Amino acid sequence: MIKTREKEILLNGCALIEASAGTGKTYTIQNLYLRMVAGWYDETSGQERFLPAEEILVMTYTIAATEELKERIRKILALGLLYFENRNALSDEELNRLDELLEEPRSLLLPGQTRDDRDLQLRSRIRNALLVFDDAAIYTIHGFCQRLLTQYAFESGILFNAEIRTDADQAVQKLLDDYIRGYCYPETSPLLAALRKTAVFLLASSRERSLTRELMTRPDLRILGGGDSDPVKLELDIEKVLAALKQEYHPGLAGELMFPEAGTADPALLEWQKTAGITETDEKILTVLAALHKHIEEHQDDVPGGRFSELCAELDRLASGYNAAVSMHAAKWIREQFCQMKEQENFLTFDDLLKNVLQAVRDPDKPLLNLVRKQYHAAIVDEFQDTDPEQYEIFKLIFGDGKTGHILFFVGDPKQAIYGFRGGDTATYRVAREFVSSNGSKYTLSQNFRSAEKLLTAVNDLFEKCPRPEQGPESVFADQAVEFQPVSAGKKESGLLDPDGNEDPAPLKMCWLTPSDQNASAAIPMKNAVKAVCRVCAEDIVALLNSSWCSPKTGKPVKPNDIAVLVPDNADAVRMRSELKKRNVPCVIPKSENVFKSAAAKHLKTVLKAVISPADSSQVSAAMLTPLLGFSLDDMVRINASAAGSGSASQLNSVQEKLTALSAVWHQSSFLKMFQEMLRVFTVRATLLKQNDGERILTDLLHLRDLIHQKISQSALSPAGVLSYLAGQETDADSEEKETMMETDREAVVISTVHSSKGLEYPVVMLPLMFKKSFSFESGRIYCYHDANGHLTLNLSPNDEDIQLIEQERKQELMRLLYVALTRAKYSCYLYWGLISAKKNSELQDRTALDWLFPTLSGHDMRNRDEGLPEQLENAEFRLVNIDQLNLTPWRPPDHESEKLLLRKWSGTFDPNYHFTSFSGLAGGHDGSDGLDYDSDDFGNKLEKPVGIFKLPAGAQTGNAWHDIMEEIDFTSFDPDSLPNREFIEKELEIFGVLHNNTKAEIRREYVQLTGEMIRQVLNTPLTTPDGTAFSLKDISRSERLSEMKFNYCFHQKQVQTSQLTRLLSDYVGQVFGVEESEIAIRKMTISGGFLNGALDLLFRHQGKFYIADWKSNRINGRTSGFSESGVTDEMADHTYYLQYLIYTVAVMKYLALHLQHPISETEYEELFGGVYYFFMRGVDPAVPGQGVFFARPPYALIRNLEQLVG
Repeated sequence: MIKTREKEILLNGCALIEASAGTGKTYTIQNLYLRMVAGWYDETSGQERFLPAEEILVMTYTIAATEELKERIRKILALGLLYFENRNALSDEELNRLDELLEEPRSLLLPGQTRDDRDLQLRSRIRNALLVFDDAAIYTIHGFCQRLLTQYAFESGILFNAEIRTDADQAVQKLLDDYIRGYCYPETSPLLAALRKTAVFLLASSRERSLTRELMTRPDLRILGGGDSDPVKLELDIEKVLAALKQEYHPGLAGELMFPEAGTADPALLEWQKTAGITETDEKILTVLAALHKHIEEHQDDVPGGRFSELCAELDRLASGYNAAVSMHAAKWIREQFCQMKEQENFLTFDDLLKNVLQAVRDPDKPLLNLVRKQYHAAIVDEFQDTDPEQYEIFKLIFGDGKTGHILFFVGDPKQAIYGFRGGDTATYRVAREFVSSNGSKYTLSQNFRSAEKLLTAVNDLFEKCPRPEQGPESVFADQAVEFQPVSAGKKESGLLDPDGNEDPAPLKMCWLTPSDQNASAAIPMKNAVKAVCRVCAEDIVALLNSSWCSPKTGKPVKPNDIAVLVPDNADAVRMRSELKKRNVPCVIPKSENVFKSAAAKHLKTVLKAVISPADSSQVSAAMLTPLLGFSLDDMVRINASAAGSGSASQLNSVQEKLTALSAVWHQSSFLKMFQEMLRVFTVRATLLKQNDGERILTDLLHLRDLIHQKISQSALSPAGVLSYLAGQETDADSEEKETMMETDREAVVISTVHSSKGLEYPVVMLPLMFKKSFSFESGRIYCYHDANGHLTLNLSPNDEDIQLIEQERKQELMRLLYVALTRAKYSCYLYWGLISAKKNSELQDRTALDWLFPTLSGHDMRNRDEGLPEQLENAEFRLVNIDQLNLTPWRPPDHESEKLLLRKWSGTFDPNYHFTSFSGLAGGHDGSDGLDYDSDDFGNKLEKPVGIFKLPAGAQTGNAWHDIMEEIDFTSFDPDSLPNREFIEKELEIFGVLHNNTKAEIRREYVQLTGEMIRQVLNTPLTTPDGTAFSLKDISRSERLSEMKFNYCFHQKQVQTSQLTRLLSDYVGQVFGVEESEIAIRKMTISGGFLNGALDLLFRHQGKFYIADWKSNRINGRTSGFSESGVTDEMADHTYYLQYLIYTVAVMKYLALHLQHPISETEYEELFGGVYYFFMRGVDPAVPGQGVFFARPPYALIRNLEQLVG
């Protein structure tokens, strides 16, 4: 049905709400949410029904979309509350909207209930929803699955301490590298090594999809074409065919076959014929034979046949099959290794979350399905067109059973399904639509609230009236399942206005590129067209900014931030940015890349190397050539020439002196101070801002500064450690904090990919490169497609029928991408293309979405177009642009009267007793920081001859390195003598500054050996439990441990005196440590609110009990005798570590209570909590049980009282 009023959507069963661009999906979801909270008449039960916010689940695709959706729903609830509390504060539009939404619930009066009573009841429902809204169930789909597996860990059968990793692609790439090293580079014949490397290269460099990722994430994927072939057998067959070809070839045969390159091919083949066995020549000759075979195939009617031609065809067949076989072999090996890696390291990927939830809700022996149905009674799935089969199956199983009374809304637009690379496809949408057609209701949003009416009409005409090609009655989207429904304007808004207030009559601007007048009908090579169209688009933007066209909303001329340029990929965005910068037009590429992969990161690493080694003239010269220091190549030539002539290098020496001073600041003070000093002494800001892309580099540089400073604060990195950190972040998984920031908050043109623009709107949109992507099949790419029976298929050796299906799905996706691009604009949209060839001197690029949309123009000059086209698109303007007559027009921003800037005054007050503190902040004798714990006294200065492990220095650097090592190693298989472990330990000691570049080799080896042996002893030392059983850390697998478990919990009481904490601990501390109450070292302070935070070094589980472990690098007295039972007990007391482990125990009890969904009872405490181990690592010795190890298991009553006091 076509929906015209929100309340016509029934709140029962399963429904599909099909939208179009700009028709208000989020607006509709807001309305549905408010209606469910307020109440409605349920026809099934015959009575009123309403849902608390906790019972309504809303899901969408990305974190950003989730946050936006949450705020929009919060806003409608706030407006709903205002409707009942202060209706006069609402605008007319808001009032009309709420009148319609709340009409039904307000009319459902109970017997004897007045309208005022009813309004109070509805107000209470909406108010309650707002009170709990911070915990509202509005998640990404993966976030929902993760929450289920965490909340119902025991019921789902999934370990609740499994790590969720987002860097699956990085792990897959590492395994692929391992495969290539292991399979392609062992000693073998040069030919076979070449064949293997070529085949795996095709796998690794696939531009569209990674076969390995498809195999791991798509359980329904059918693999064809190469899966059953044996690469080794094919290698032997190829060798045999090559040997036969050698025998068959005779002088002049290439010429007899009329091969154009016979002059060079014949000598090469004759030379190859003389070689014996397999040699490097075979690798080179493959190219010659492939070209010869292609020639024979193309001219088979004219070229004489024969045994040689047959063998060439056989070689081509075998080589093609070999590539597919090796690809499959590699993919299967990687899949097996990846599964082992996940099991050993106890982590899950997002795809695993989906698979595990689906298995759990399918399993009749597990209660998860009923538990989720009890928790949530309604679900709204936004952006449903991007859902994959597993996600859809989960929603359908939980909420789609019409017998349970659950409500399920699928909200989406199949015309905007552009994220096929994430696993979503219209095939899933089609299945869901068929299911809803049989079991629910379908609604269509038919009014557009984004675009001006004339532009909307033009886009409607574009998709509705352009004639289709001869392929039959296919839809404009080349997909019968995706129907174009023209939408009407939801509000009467005009397009851009001229100075007289007249609306632009043609808001859709269509620009056709033409070559020079001398050759007007010739096709433009793709490379030339891309360059030209970027220039044309940039000129059009300057012309628009210099024009008098005004925004109908503000009445002011179009500004840069009114314009967006949408392009196919990030490389195109960089091209457009360059053209706009040339014309002085401010522009930004939002969130384009990982900042650690940026040019600024590369330049910063170069400069930091020079700061660390200022005496190294090569490092200094490299730093000088970066944009940060700003020396040009000519400058360096002049400096070197001057040095050679005069025997001095004053300018180079001057730079070295500055770098030496910066190095001293870094070592004596901090990285942050050094960085700020670097900006000053080299005038980096001014130097960068003079450069074309300087603002971008400066923004990234300051972002990197903050991230490095944050990492140093967490891990106490040495200068060498900072370089290692920067290098490692290039390959680590991308995260939100690593995304490049906007380089300016000034008014600027936005340059974005079409994929990134989905869901957004811009006043003016430029589409310069929509002709660039073709739906033609390309060999070497990996395509997933649906076969004739609808099965998801990946064919490594597709035939003509498969290729046709691949191209059909590719065409469908590109049409959807074009639709998304064309529907982002509010007032005006510019579309560019022309008669373009895919490559120089090749066939026309006539297989694009634009060619499908405008079939009358494919292969024709715009001047000879169908004369009816302009009339069909009455609100469109057609323009011809000669690419040989382009200008470079700079934009000169208009002068504006500067605003008077006022400094805002803050009149609030600070509460000095509101604390965000930790054990270190509470315990006396500590500096109040929340860093890792270590021995602050450097006994290395007091011991004349430290021996053994005591040779390693005391302090943060050693302690942090050991903490990091213990976090990363596998306890069950650690061997201190293995090369990987020795290299890892050495790297960690370097990163944290225990080892330096100038550390002697023998000291380096000794420190690594001592550390490895110490860790071995810690892992092997016997640990006794309260019930008398014994175990050691080497028995604890990765799946049973959780390292660096961070916690934050708020103080319960309004006001806490730390003297209360001292009194609470006095009896326990006196009994265990012999410390009097007056000696308990806790800072005296008042806490009126805030949070207590910390991080457990290790939480592990053994035989069903949870234990806390803490690593201490303290030297105590610098001898093993100091690590006796009494010695470590005294050390615990001296450093107030008892307060630390009591706080940690409270945190663990809260952690367990969170997963059990109720507070921990005394019986559960005894059953679940084993105790606390403190490992004073330097003194641990398995031969002396208990040495260097402190154990405690505080009484339950003390932990409960402590929790009530501090958290």
